[in-house]
Amino acid sequence: MHVVCPPAHNSGDRIMKSSMTLTLNDQFAIEQMSRAVESTDDLQAIKQLTQQLIRAWFLQRAATRWLIRQQL
Repeated sequence: MHVVCPPAHNSGDRIMKSSMTLTLNDQFAIEQMSRAVESTDDLQAIKQLTQQLIRAWFLQRAATRWLIRQQL
């Protein structure tokens, strides 16, 4: 099964992505977590993690929309 992330909704998404950078600590944490995921054979753990990440992603999107509305 392949999971495809939704495409960017507008050109502002591209501008924001190009101006965002990850700290070195964030990059390290991403690599560390990616290796942990890669090394597991526990399908149930991967499913649970994926579900948590999907929820976190959409909560982050909602928080971003709320912050933008607060600035308008």
